[in-house]
Amino acid sequence: MNYECLGNGEGGAHIHWHLFPRRTGDIENYGNNGKGPVWWYPREKMYSDENRPSNDALEDMKAKLLCELDKLLI
Repeated sequence: MNYECLGNGEGGAHIHWHLFPRRTGDIENYGNNGKGPVWWYPREKMYSDENRPSNDALEDMKAKLLCELDKLLI
């Protein structure tokens, strides 16, 4: 997991977090032989349609995340 904490002064000062779940090989061979933060992966590849999950995949991820979050409330 990579994470970053950012501050924002526009529209009211606040702090927010970005969480980047990771898996082995997710930045191919970029960075330090494939190891390093997600922002070492080329921006044009990161945001390409090829890397975009389908609506079904997004719904599946959402369901899994909600299931895990529900476990924290018990």
